Amino acid sequence: GSRRFRSRRDRPDAIRLLLRARKLAPTNFAVNFELTGLLARCGAKPHALRILGELASTTRGRELRRVRGRQLRLAPSPGALWRWIRAAVRGR
Repeated sequence: GSRRFRSRRDRPDAIRLLLRARKLAPTNFAVNFELTGLLARCGAKPHALRILGELASTTRGRELRRVRGRQLRLAPSPGALWRWIRAAVRGR
């Protein structure tokens, strides 16, 4: 449902919808990943990074690589780069 809110003007509505969905299914990867992208675009990077940290502890494989990539883009650092490389090499 939040994908229907694509414009910048509708971003707060999309975030509210995703936060509600997160309350219903706190471990759903798609909901959390989409929410982190919107939060980062709205300037709430610390909140997005916290959610990504939670996701990283519960995901594996392709989803973990996506999480590590987003963490690297939001807060580039040697540690974030190392975690992304490690997730890419392990491929689990």
